[in-house]
Amino acid sequence: MKRSCLRSGIFCLALCMAAGGAHAGEMFKNTEMGQVVVSASRTEQRLADTPRPTYVITADEIEARQPQNIQVLLREIPGLQVVERTGSWGGGGSVRLMGLDAHHTLVLVDGQRFIGGNDVVDIASIPVEAIERIEVVKGPASSLYGSDALGGVVQIFTKKAKEGSALRGGMAAGSRNRFRGHAGADVGGDNYGVRMDYSYRRDDGITQPKDKSRWEAISTTIHYTPSESVNLTFTPLFTRQVTTDDSQTQGGGQGSGQSGQVIIQDRIQERSGINAIAEFKPDAFTRIHTRASYIAHDHRREDGSLEQLAQSWEFEAGATGMFGIHTLSAGYAYLGEKIEDKATHIPQNRKTHSIPGDSADQDTHSLYIQNEMDFGRTLVSLGGRVSHHDDWDTEFNPQAGLVFRAMDTLHLRASVGTAFAGPSLLKRYAEMPRQRRQFIVQPNPDLKPEKSLSWQAGFDWEATPALLIRASFFRNEIDDLIVTVPVDHSQTPKLETYANIGEAVTQGVEWSASWRIMEGLRATLNHSYTDTEDKSTGKKLTDRPEHRAGLDLDYHLRHPDIRFRLTGSWIGERDTVSQNQRKSLSSYETFDLAVTWKAAPQMEIFTRIENLTNEKNIEDEWRLDGTEWMAGMKFYF
Repeated sequence: MKRSCLRSGIFCLALCMAAGGAHAGEMFKNTEMGQVVVSASRTEQRLADTPRPTYVITADEIEARQPQNIQVLLREIPGLQVVERTGSWGGGGSVRLMGLDAHHTLVLVDGQRFIGGNDVVDIASIPVEAIERIEVVKGPASSLYGSDALGGVVQIFTKKAKEGSALRGGMAAGSRNRFRGHAGADVGGDNYGVRMDYSYRRDDGITQPKDKSRWEAISTTIHYTPSESVNLTFTPLFTRQVTTDDSQTQGGGQGSGQSGQVIIQDRIQERSGINAIAEFKPDAFTRIHTRASYIAHDHRREDGSLEQLAQSWEFEAGATGMFGIHTLSAGYAYLGEKIEDKATHIPQNRKTHSIPGDSADQDTHSLYIQNEMDFGRTLVSLGGRVSHHDDWDTEFNPQAGLVFRAMDTLHLRASVGTAFAGPSLLKRYAEMPRQRRQFIVQPNPDLKPEKSLSWQAGFDWEATPALLIRASFFRNEIDDLIVTVPVDHSQTPKLETYANIGEAVTQGVEWSASWRIMEGLRATLNHSYTDTEDKSTGKKLTDRPEHRAGLDLDYHLRHPDIRFRLTGSWIGERDTVSQNQRKSLSSYETFDLAVTWKAAPQMEIFTRIENLTNEKNIEDEWRLDGTEWMAGMKFYF
């Protein structure tokens, strides 16, 4: 009864706030669609002119929500599902777009691919304090970015130093023995800048001892502008995550009648890398750029049963020029990948991953071209990318987009394209045990890329100067999905392998409405409907809610300078598989509240309360274990 009253009270509060300020709506212009983005086309364009649904999370929004990690920010985007795990495999947070798998979303940091353990990109390991903005582009993007962009792209842009010098720091503590701290400094001049940030997080987790984690990161951005036409940027990064692992056992074994004693030990993950970007603008209509990067992910257990090093090298060079109504972009891109098994001294039956020859690598070379044509009321974009891999056929991925400016306040958009996701080195070469070696998944070096054909259509409508409504319809058809298939289940461990035999369809509609009710008060409501089907079984894809809804209330008082940010999520029913049994999970809702007080120009005090509805024991949301809180302060000098 108490929980029901609390939920009703929160929704009533939201409606009252909206109704009370309706008379002031015409006074304030919504400027969101005027933002400039680059991820949708690799060129600068207004958000209103992108043919694919694109969303931006700004530094101001990040500050208002006081998030502990990036997952909190992404949950409010329509149709985006954050998949959270305990983090022992590097999967503290991955992203699904439009009902597709997490590995169908390409995650970039300043243009560089971000990698993780066990084929999972852990967005939780990206330091929030260094983020300037986040751009989310939905729809196939292989024509611009190559492999893995079937569902879209999440690109994170980091902050640069401003002119002058500055120091900053902060700390916060909360339930579950959570602690977070950061410190940073800027030094900048007329044509250079250096920004450094150190971040630390600690969390004892929910289920002891396996959820306990410690995380730290050092991020640096160095930029140098020797002339008005040349800009150089270097961004080194180091992160370290230590989690408690309980996946190994000692003793017991087949036929002994005993399961063995669970070994509690540390699992360590370290990332190190550098990203270097050079831009040359000889005139106002031309941009030439090159980028080279390296990133390594070292993943190991304390007992040595796992020590794997994944590496990625990238190089790209391209140019963009404006010629009348045409904006032409073309370039070359190289991606090199390698995995190494460092646990060569460990017996085969104790290894987590076993790689023949102890290492494997692959290279991909690509050429891309795009033409954006502005006919006044109509924008047309055509492009394509050819990707050549050492072991599979050459891939060609075309795309086309259209934006029709029906009115100054109404833009219609549509896009269609193909995309692909190449099989990872782990799936092609690494033997992977699961469920404490009850299953062994054998590699398949003959795997081919997963492929998709997708289309989208929608509109962005500024119904009044204070009300923005956005909607999108989408359909994705995926072929050659990589799935696990049985090889021999008559023995223990049971043998399985990978095969390109899966087919799936995801389709649906997403919409959002953002209303500037009065000065300092904005309300945003969103909803997504996603229909999925596994073509081989005719059943829905598991762990994909058919309906999701979100509410975001942002209220900023000026005197005193206090900001309230209330966000809510409703997750509908979804199918899941547990212990080889398919079942349906009930819907649930959560609300989070962040309050920030600018006590002085150099100091702010904040608190964040999560899960106000006290949800717990949600089978596919391990992070929900009742109401949690965190409070802290930040300093700026």
